[in-house]
Formats: sequence, structure tokens, C-alpha cells
Amino acid sequence: MPKDVIDPELQEWGKSSDFTDLYLKSVQTYKRLFENCQAGSKVEVAMIRLIMIPLMDKALEEPENILMMHHFCIKEEYVYHQAVSIGLIGG
Repeated sequence: MPKDVIDPELQEWGKSSDFTDLYLKSVQTYKRLFENCQAGSKVEVAMIRLIMIPLMDKALEEPENILMMHHFCIKEEYVYHQAVSIGLIGG
């Protein structure tokens, strides 16, 4: 499926200039993908790549932000923040 059919907001995805905004947007998108998987949808690996690659690029430009990610996490969404953070650090 073309990405413009999957999610029109992806056209603006990597254009955010702020790491924090991009990180929080990545967590919310991952949360939506995770909940879709729980509901029986297939894992959208291509979508996960589309949200993680711009975040990794931004982290390489500003590596000090990686140490600040734990400040953005809230208890109710820990699982989603953990997945994105570990993916970013591991990538």
C-alpha cells in the first residue's frame, strides 16, 4: 500500500526540527500501531521504519537528546516510550 494511503500525516513526518516533538510523535504513532496489532492487524514494519529513521537521524545530529528521553515518559505510556527508546538506542 502506498504510504499516502496508509497515513497522510507521514508527508510531514521528518520535517520537525525539534527532537522532542519528533520523539513524542513517534511514541504516539507507535502506540497506535501497537494497539492495532493487539486488535488483530498485521505488524506494519514499514511504518515502524518510517517513524524511526527520521528520529534516528535527528538523534545523530543531537546525541545529547538521547540522554533526555526519560524525562518525556509518563507512567501510563511507559511501554510505548520503552519500545521507541530502545529501538533508537539499539539502532
